[in-house]
Formats: sequence, C-alpha cells, structure tokens
Amino acid sequence: MQAFFVGRTNMGQGVTVQITAKLAGNTVHWWEGSLTTLSGISPAQAVHVAPAPVMADTVLIAVNANGTVAESYIAIALAYVGPIWQPVRNMSTKSTTGMDTGQTINTGMAGAEFVSPGWMRRKAVVDHESLDLADVPVLEQIAYMAATGSNVLFIPDPAADPPTLNMRALYGRIQSGDLSNPYGAALRQQTTFTITERL
Repeated sequence: MQAFFVGRTNMGQGVTVQITAKLAGNTVHWWEGSLTTLSGISPAQAVHVAPAPVMADTVLIAVNANGTVAESYIAIALAYVGPIWQPVRNMSTKSTTGMDTGQTINTGMAGAEFVSPGWMRRKAVVDHESLDLADVPVLEQIAYMAATGSNVLFIPDPAADPPTLNMRALYGRIQSGDLSNPYGAALRQQTTFTITERL
C-alpha cells in the first residue's frame, strides 16, 4: 500500500489524522496530518502518499475531531488504503475539472433568486495521450473495476504538498473510454477517464 485517504466527513478544519501501518506488530510507517476542506465549504478530507510502497498487515487510522463537529455524531463516509499506479509516461494535456451541484432555486416576483444548496460533487476528465504499452494491463484492470462500481482514488500529483493533495484528490466512480493507438508506430496509447466523486 502507498496511498491513504479519509474523506466525505462532517468534520471541519483542525481535525488531526494519525496513520499507523504495522507488519507483524512492528510499526513500518507512521504519518500525522490534518483534514482540509475544499475551498472552505465542502466536506473535509485528508490524503497521504507514502514515499515508497509499504508492506503491512494492519493499518490504524485515528481521527481526532477536536470539537469541529456540529452534529452529535462523526461521519466518515469514504476511506481508502491501498496501492497507487502511475503511468510510465504521465502526459495529459486536455484534462478538465468541474462540479455537479444539487440546488433548490426559488425566484421571487421581482426576479430575485434564493438558492438553497444541496450537494456538491466534483469531477475530473483525464485525457491521457501518451500511455506506454506496459500500462495496458493496468488500464484493463481499471476498466473492469469501473464496471463493478468500485471506487478509485485519483491523485493528480502524488508528490504534491499535503494541502494540494487534500484539495485535488478525488475518490469515486470512474468511467474509462476506449483505448486507442492514434499515433501508429509511436506506440502511444490514448484513453480518457472520467472520475466522479462518490457522495
């Protein structure tokens, strides 16, 4: 395993997260960080990428709410502990990000709009144009996982600083496009992924 994620919580800034990975009772990796809200308005999440893969048989994730929960309960809707995959050539020049929102909009007689926010769901469309042949088996595995509805943790830059990791990582459903070889003898594989945050 190399990536650790805690997300879609009802907690705010100031929450501390401790991750302890053990193998045969011995600690092999430890990290402490904090939850970060997305633009200050979305649910808080924390992402950690270890410098190298960690072999462990037990992972403990301890979360201290530090009084940041308005409700009488703590909700952690999503979590991930597992490996990461990076393409041999990580080239994506046409990727986009966006957000779906659920809102109730009431319009008054004078034309004024009153918006009641419901839910927000981020998404990213990643267009890889220069994947290597060695990446094809992994791409096929991702397509099979997508078909079963499994979540995928998408980290645009695993080497980014912790605040950027928290702000940019997406965990949710993935839809993969067809795999093609538009550049012929150059053996540059092309495909598109759409990652939609799981609510």
